[in-house]
Amino acid sequence: MSAVAFKGMLHMRPYYDGLEATAFFLTLTPEQNSSYQLYTLFDFGFITCFSMFLFGQLKSRWVFVYTAIDVIETGLILLLLRDVAPWSLIYVGWFTAAKWISALTLLVGLMLKWRRSFGPR
Repeated sequence: MSAVAFKGMLHMRPYYDGLEATAFFLTLTPEQNSSYQLYTLFDFGFITCFSMFLFGQLKSRWVFVYTAIDVIETGLILLLLRDVAPWSLIYVGWFTAAKWISALTLLVGLMLKWRRSFGPR
């Protein structure tokens, strides 16, 4: 998995277009592709745990919006890695950007909530 992380996984970028994604996938060796697929499957577990944590803290329906966006983004990347849905190159970068925007928005909300809870009274 470290070879994939070294190349700059798509999950970690704030945005990329279809050409960048295509170039990325074309440079992966079969071993890197397999590692990235495994990482992507584990990412579904992280999404579940992170979403449960956020919902437990914020009790907000917006957590479900973030979760849906992240699941779609991760699913599209997995389909691209398996060469099942080349059409998803058009959308995957937008879902990645939306994931980061929604996650950062929720984390700011969480920090504000904690500040109110633990701040000076």
